Amino acid sequence: MEAVACRVKVRLKVGGRVFEGTAILNSGFETDSSDIAIPVHVARELGLWPPLRGP
Repeated sequence: MEAVACRVKVRLKVGGRVFEGTAILNSGFETDSSDIAIPVHVARELGLWPPLRGP
């Protein structure tokens, strides 16, 4: 049986910045807490990259 990815529309909002795109659900990656992996260009759009340094 061929694996089929389930894609959904998402909206990520950080402060006043918003990114709308498509995400893949249930990729088989598991964590003990909530996790989202985004491309660097999306992190830049949301003001999350480069990461802050220090405490």
